[in-house]
Amino acid sequence: MMAVCLTGYSQLNNKIWGLTLGSSTRQQAKNVLQAKGYPFDEFDEGATLGVFLDGGISFGGVTWDFVFLQFYNNTLYSIGFNKEDDGDYWFDVLKEKLDRKYDYYRNTEEIDKVSYRDDDTWIICFYNEENLLRLIYSDTLLMELAMGDEDDEL
Repeated sequence: MMAVCLTGYSQLNNKIWGLTLGSSTRQQAKNVLQAKGYPFDEFDEGATLGVFLDGGISFGGVTWDFVFLQFYNNTLYSIGFNKEDDGDYWFDVLKEKLDRKYDYYRNTEEIDKVSYRDDDTWIICFYNEENLLRLIYSDTLLMELAMGDEDDEL
């Protein structure tokens, strides 16, 4: 008889606001955003929904300035949160929280970027020289397909 040792690693989160990366549709996302009272705009012929809310959108202990949801073949593959001020401060706060929960899955770490990845989900958090902070959750397979289609356009 073989014993299996299970550790306390959390699988990367692929559900946000009741939407599941890799399976929720654009219409389901619209319904959720409307139910939450989040106004949104459609971009890229509906491939991207942008949420801009006065006063911001709270997620993960941070108040975000805008959120974008991206779709590939009508399926949600990415949710990105963006904050335009104090990116370096909030990066450190989020990195500490993400490390506590997902350190086992850490994929890359730099002074201004950290990412976590499992078989299905990729989480990246970074800030840039304009101090814009981004936290992005993506379905790995659909993101690669979407990026591949964009590369084919070149």
